[in-house]
Amino acid sequence: MKELSFEVSNAEEFLPVLDFVRDAERRMGGARSVLVMLCGPQTDLPLLLQLRSAVQHGMPGAKVAGVVSARAIADGHTEGRKTVASFLFFEDSVADVRLYDFGAERAASVTSVTFEVPEASVTVGQKLASFLVEKEHLRAVGLVAAGERLDLEPVFDAFKGVPEDVEVFGGLAENRPGCGFLFDAEHASTCGLLVLTFAGKELAVSVHSSFGWKPLGRPMKITRMKDPFTIQEIDHRPAIEIYQTYLGLGPDEDILTGMLTFPLFLHRDGLTLARHPRSYAPDGSVYYAADFYEGEEVQLAYGDPQEILDTADQLQIGMAQFHPQSIFLVSCVARSLLLEKDTEQELAMSRYAPSAGFYAYGEFLRRKDRILTSNMTLVTVGMREGAPSKVSVELPRRISHVDARTAVMRHLVNFVQQSIGELEEAKERYRRLARHDLLTGLFNRGTTDETLAEMVKEAEHEKQPLTVLMMDIDDFKGINDSCGHDEGDRALQIVARILQEQTRKNVDVPGRMGGDEFFVILHATGAEQARQVADRIRAGIEERGLLPGGLRMTASIGGAEFFPGDTPQQLFKRADEALYEAKRQEGKNSVAWGRAAPFD
Repeated sequence: MKELSFEVSNAEEFLPVLDFVRDAERRMGGARSVLVMLCGPQTDLPLLLQLRSAVQHGMPGAKVAGVVSARAIADGHTEGRKTVASFLFFEDSVADVRLYDFGAERAASVTSVTFEVPEASVTVGQKLASFLVEKEHLRAVGLVAAGERLDLEPVFDAFKGVPEDVEVFGGLAENRPGCGFLFDAEHASTCGLLVLTFAGKELAVSVHSSFGWKPLGRPMKITRMKDPFTIQEIDHRPAIEIYQTYLGLGPDEDILTGMLTFPLFLHRDGLTLARHPRSYAPDGSVYYAADFYEGEEVQLAYGDPQEILDTADQLQIGMAQFHPQSIFLVSCVARSLLLEKDTEQELAMSRYAPSAGFYAYGEFLRRKDRILTSNMTLVTVGMREGAPSKVSVELPRRISHVDARTAVMRHLVNFVQQSIGELEEAKERYRRLARHDLLTGLFNRGTTDETLAEMVKEAEHEKQPLTVLMMDIDDFKGINDSCGHDEGDRALQIVARILQEQTRKNVDVPGRMGGDEFFVILHATGAEQARQVADRIRAGIEERGLLPGGLRMTASIGGAEFFPGDTPQQLFKRADEALYEAKRQEGKNSVAWGRAAPFD
C-alpha cells in the first residue's frame, strides 16, 4: 500500500502530478486498486471538476472521491486555499466509491438543497445496506455527507447488519446552505452521501478519536425541542438564555463564531458527544449541527487547548505503534479555530505515514452497531496491508503544551467549577433542611404530608396495600421536666434511629410530625406485616430508652390500613384515633389498630 498527496493551485500544475503518479505506480509493479481523493474549498469547485476529468482520462481505472470542505488536510498541515489530491495504491485490497444523492438532481452544478426528506434517507439506507453486504472481507467504511439538516439515522441503520469489527469513520463536510458538494468519477451531488469501502484479507485498519473538551457549569435537561436539530427550551427556559446568561452572548454577536468553542456535552451509548450551536431564532430556539433527544441531559463545555493537544499526543503514540502506510484524518472546524497556530501540533502523527483528510461540521463515530455524530472531535484512521513493519518507530517526545493562554483559561475554569461545586453543595444542604427535621434527620411534617398524598394515589392506582403508623413518646413532658431538655432531645434521636432501623431505606417513609410525635408510611405493606413492624418499634424503644435516674422511655403506636377510596386525611385520622386508643391503655406502651373500614 502506498499513498501520495499533493497540493494543487490550478489544472496546469496537476498534469505533471499525474505523470509522476503513473510513473510511481509502474515502479511499484502496478496496483490492484487505486483511490483518488480530491478535496478543496467551495471557490475551487471548477478546479475540482477539472481534476476529476484529468483523472478519468489519465487513470481510467481509478476510483474517485471528491469533497468540498472548509479546509483540507495534507501531510500534517491544513490547507484552506489549495486543493489537495491524494492517491492511494492498494496491492491486494480493493477500494470502492459509491455516491448517494438525497436530492432530485445528479448534476455537476451547485444547486441549493436545504434539507433531505426522510423518505430519501430511508431509501439511501436500504441501498447502502445492500451495497455493504456485497463486500467480501470488508474492513472499513468511510462516510462523507454534505447538506443542511440531514436526517442520517435511517442511513446509519444500514450498519446494524455489518460486523462490529468493520471500522466506520467520516464526517459532515458541509452543512451550510449552498456549500455542499460531493462527487465520484461520474456523478455529483449538492446534498448526499459519499461512501468509501475498503476490503481485503491483508488490510488492517485502526480508527481512534480524540476530544479534549471539558465540562463547564451544571447539568441541564432538554425540556422542549422543535426538531432533532433545534432545541427550544433547556430547563424550561428558551435555549438561547443558556448562552446569554452563562457565557454573556451579546445581542449582536454571532452565535456560530462566538460560541463555537463552547459546545453542549451529552452522553449517549457510552460516548461523550458534543454539539456546537449554529444559529438561533427570535423565539429563543437554537439550531445545532447534530441531533438531540428531548429529555437528554446536557452540559456546557469549553475547549482546553492543553487537554486537546495532550489527548492528540496519545493518538500519535497509538498510530506509531500501529505502523500505518496511510493516514486519513477528519477534524472538527472548531478545533482549528480554537487552536489556531497550534493546529498542526495535533496533526503531527502524519510523520509516520502520508496523510490526507478534511475539516468537518460533524464527525462520525461507530459504537457497536450504531453510528453517532459528534462535534469538536479529531478522528484518525491508519491503514496498512500486511503485518506491521519490524522497523522500530520513534515515539513522539512528550512536550508540555502549557502556555500563558492555556494556564489562564485553566485556572479560571477551575475557579468557576469549584465555585459551582460549592454552590451545589450549599443548595443540597438547603434542600435537605427544607425536607428534613434538623434534630432527628427524619422527614419533616410538610414532606411527610406530601409523600403520603403521593403514596395514597399510587396505592389506589396500583391496587396495592399501604399502612401508616402514628406514635408519640409516653409522658414526654415528664422526661423533659425531670431529666432536662438535652435528655429529651436525646430521647427523640433514639426513637428516630429505631424508626430508621426498623423500616426499609428508600421504600418506607419515617418522619417527625413535631414535638414527640412521629409518623411512618409503610409502602406496599398490609396490616398484618405492619403490626409486626409496630411491635418491633415499640419493643426497641422500651429496650433502648434507658434514661437518667432509672427511668425508661416507652411509646404508644396507632396504625391504620389504606382502603380503596381513602383520602390522605381519612387515613391520617384513623391512625390518630388508633394512637389515642393506645394511650388510653393502662401503662400505655402499647399498639392499637384503627377501624377495619374507612372513616366516614
